[in-house]
Amino acid sequence: LYAGVKYLINARRQDAEEGRTASFLGSTGFRGAIPVVLTFVIILLYAIAFEPVGFIISSILCMFCQMWVLTPKSKFRPLRSAAISVVVAIVVYIAFKKGLDLSLPEGVLEGLPHL
Repeated sequence: LYAGVKYLINARRQDAEEGRTASFLGSTGFRGAIPVVLTFVIILLYAIAFEPVGFIISSILCMFCQMWVLTPKSKFRPLRSAAISVVVAIVVYIAFKKGLDLSLPEGVLEGLPHL
């Protein structure tokens, strides 16, 4: 949400600096709102999938999708984004489970050893 609002504010500032009439959505029009809308959809789907699918899988999917939406297309590397998503989700899960002794939903991974 913060990134989307910041993007819209910067678009309006750029419009003003270049002498264009600032519109509500900036110079990009509705196209500039697509990442914001997709972010809301991803977060909604994450909240829905969190309990039945589990923390690890839903977090991996959420992070990967966010990277896909927010990274410029010329710089997006799917394998790197997938690897980062997997490592971060597992590290956070271990930190909560072992370090803080808090349980997170295991979902479809329930019953696997070492979880």
